Amino acid sequence: MPKTTKKKAIDTTTVAPEATWYHSEAEWPSIRSFCRNWVGSRDIDMVSVFDRSLRMSSTWKNSGHSSTAYDIAHDPVQMDICTQVGFYFLLTLLLGLAPGGFSMWAPPCSLWIFLSSSLHKRSALSPDGNTDHFSVRLANRIAINAAMALKAALKFRSDCTFMVEQPSGSWLFKYGPWKSIIENFWLKKTLTYQGLFGGPLAKPTHLVHSLKQDDLFARRLTRKLRKKKFNRTDKVFYVKDSNGSVTGTKVLSQTSIYPKRLAEAIYKSWLLTKPK
Repeated sequence: MPKTTKKKAIDTTTVAPEATWYHSEAEWPSIRSFCRNWVGSRDIDMVSVFDRSLRMSSTWKNSGHSSTAYDIAHDPVQMDICTQVGFYFLLTLLLGLAPGGFSMWAPPCSLWIFLSSSLHKRSALSPDGNTDHFSVRLANRIAINAAMALKAALKFRSDCTFMVEQPSGSWLFKYGPWKSIIENFWLKKTLTYQGLFGGPLAKPTHLVHSLKQDDLFARRLTRKLRKKKFNRTDKVFYVKDSNGSVTGTKVLSQTSIYPKRLAEAIYKSWLLTKPK
């Protein structure tokens, strides 16, 4: 029988029992109807999805724009994307974007990266991974519901721009629902390194987006730059056990917050894209 004892895996969380999870992919006709018939004010300049640190939303707010952050840490009732209430609350925020508005997404990555590969066991032949584990099933549900919400936003708010962030080694953008969105909506994929914006680690990152240009946030890491910036540090981000398994430390978790300069670069790129 599948294991169902845990309700949290690093950054992957829900407060809802699994039997009540909202399966958005089976409800597309209802989602589409909701978006078509939605009426409400469109006055939010920026919606930041999965923004626990408030780094992105505060960047817009500090520059005089209206912004809001969606994350279960801020409101476990209205911002749990695994529930129907949480899913439709997110849709309402996205539909409430002002013309030319922007949405930044950072789906939980902990069950999609190499550090947890011994648990999730994702591969090209098994994109859902080891679904015997509750945390993997939860990660899949969050990913699917996020993809469906973004699909609705791309379809019904084509006047806005969007960006999704993941570590470069993440399986998320290879996952069926996300791969389909990237291909069908002609989204661009830009490689950058958060360490080149002031982060303590090089942290190669993929940004999938609909912005017109990426020169302000695209970066390449040369061997010379790596040696100069990242070879000397007294902080321990990873540890290896006797079996060769790699585990991230508490210090590593602190790198989940975007460097301020990266947030500002993305903000400036949006300004260049935003209609005057």
